[in-house]
Amino acid sequence: MMKKYLLAAVYLASTLAAFAQREVSQERMEQIYEEAKTPYKYGMVVAPEDNNHKIDCPTVFRQGDKC
Repeated sequence: MMKKYLLAAVYLASTLAAFAQREVSQERMEQIYEEAKTPYKYGMVVAPEDNNHKIDCPTVFRQGDKC
């Protein structure tokens, strides 16, 4: 009985692995890239007072009436 469960588990694992490793075409990869790429770059959103404090991913929040 245990042998059947072990055999079933091995079969299931090998079947899932076969589906997980399918190849993605270059055309499909380019299509995904075109959908996901950032079309515009606006430069720095938050400009620091000097070059030593640049921020590449600012988080802007509001506390009460202050930004």
